[in-house]
This record gives sequence, C-alpha cells and structure tokens, in this order.
Amino acid sequence: CGNVKFNFLEGEIDFSPIVKGSCISSECVSDICNVEIFNTDRIVFIENKTNYSEYCLNSRSERELVVYHGGFYSPQRGEFFRKLCTKTDIPVYFWGDIDYGGFKMYMRLKNNIINSLQPLNMDLISYNRYKCNGLSKNNEYIVKLSILKSDEDYYEFFDVIDAIIAEKTTVEQEAFLDKE
Repeated sequence: CGNVKFNFLEGEIDFSPIVKGSCISSECVSDICNVEIFNTDRIVFIENKTNYSEYCLNSRSERELVVYHGGFYSPQRGEFFRKLCTKTDIPVYFWGDIDYGGFKMYMRLKNNIINSLQPLNMDLISYNRYKCNGLSKNNEYIVKLSILKSDEDYYEFFDVIDAIIAEKTTVEQEAFLDKE
C-alpha cells in the first residue's frame, strides 16, 4: 500500500491509488522487471495481516509504503522484498511481535535482504505499554529466548529481551489494536 509502480514486460501497474492495500500473487513476482517507489519517506514491513490492514486504513501517511510481511517469508516473497528494497535509500522498518519469532523474522530480513532494516514498535517502551495484554510464557520458552542474548546480532533487542525474561510475558502485534 503506497506510492509504488511495478513494471512488467506487458506494461506498468501503479498501485498508488489503492489506499486500502493490494496484493501481487507470488507467481507474478518473477515477472516484475522494475520497481519504482516515488514520493515515499519510509517503507514499513508489518508482519501481522490484521495490523497491516488497520495501519493501511487508519495510520499510514501518504508518504509511506506499507508491505505485509506475513511470517517467515517464502523464496518468492523474499525475491519480491529484494526487488522492492535493494535499490533504494529509503529507510525501511519492520514491525513484528515482541517475541522470539518477531526477533527472528526481523533478523532474517535484515541479514538476508535489507541490511539497513530498523525495528518499529518492538522496543522497550512499546513492550511496557502493551505487556498488560501480553501472553505468559513458560520457562522452556524463556530459556530459548535468552539464548538470543548470546548473539550480538540481536543487540537492538537486548533490553526488551531482558524485560520479557523478567516478566515471562511477550506482546503480540494484536495487543496494539486492543490498546488503541
């Protein structure tokens, strides 16, 4: 959802008039010859479909390109993300759950496709604001999460990982909708 055009051998598609979001099937990704992003100050990847839809309808600025991430990306979706983001200097953000899976999705996208990726709404302030709607976690989960602290790649999340360990609670993106 945003100011983007996709060029195919058969022609160009401008998605900018579609303000509620749109999709491209994975079968079409290999047919994209060129991507043109215009009048855009930032790109936001949102992992959760409900939050993506709500954001497009109620929060997206006219100068944002919002992309539904949808869990651990497939090879086709990864190819789409590369075509969308590898030739741009526009800042790119990822918003996922504040939990093990969200941190892993962020790091996979950052390490494999968008080296300059930044987290969005996955910080300690967001965690503390929404943890009252969080999910309790058992010791096995906490041990698995704490292992991330031994990997410097996750330094951006060390403070929130410490908070999750202390509270034994994670925050799903849907909690942001409950609070609003």
